[in-house]
Amino acid sequence: MESLDALYNLSEVAITLAGFIAVATALRARSETVASATKVRVVNLLLSSFGILLLSQAAIALIHTGVPKHLVWQMSSTFWIAITVLASAYNLKNQTVLVEAGMELPRHLNLIQWSALLLVLVLQIVNILLLKAFWPFLIAIILILVIAGVSFTIIVLQFLKEPSRSADPTTKE
Repeated sequence: MESLDALYNLSEVAITLAGFIAVATALRARSETVASATKVRVVNLLLSSFGILLLSQAAIALIHTGVPKHLVWQMSSTFWIAITVLASAYNLKNQTVLVEAGMELPRHLNLIQWSALLLVLVLQIVNILLLKAFWPFLIAIILILVIAGVSFTIIVLQFLKEPSRSADPTTKE
């Protein structure tokens, strides 16, 4: 598979992820969990989805404009770093909201997530300076998809753990 084909496929996956976000949001809207924590998770998923879409489309545009391949991947890795740093800052800023609502990741998953992001961030810096290749950029995007998949699963599982409103006899409708 060529890098251009992979980028088109990643764009499609990002759009599909946005559809899953709509499903997760609909499920969360029916639950009684703290709305601000749900908002943080949904915004995180949207950042992942649209970040992947933006990164893929920017690389496709650069390829079609005739920019040399090594510059395409250097610029794409630079975009990846910028988006990841901004999204990570948003997540760190809102971590207490997730903790208060009981929607934080288990400690081991949180450590794995941040370690993986740090490792891939270093890989992007190495890509900018030395490698100038497609594969480090691809690894970064795949990692974002895996983390987004975990976030989506957490939202759905949190909803499934909550008792339904109709099952509670003290709830008046």
